[in-house]
Amino acid sequence: EGCGKDISQSGMGVYLPRELPTSDVLIEVPSTSQPASVTVPAVIVRIKRCADGWSEAGAVFRVPAPDA
Repeated sequence: EGCGKDISQSGMGVYLPRELPTSDVLIEVPSTSQPASVTVPAVIVRIKRCADGWSEAGAVFRVPAPDA
């Protein structure tokens, strides 16, 4: 579990309490409608250690390209 920092159409910034064993992650984003959350595959592209032991990470969503 982590805490969301910011979100855009292409990715998300999060605070993580520990180091992850992989860069491939699934991000579960809560929703106010049904379904109650949306799970999006993503890849961690940067990590910066914070003074409190947590890490700030940037993830890029891995969504399929739309059909042309």
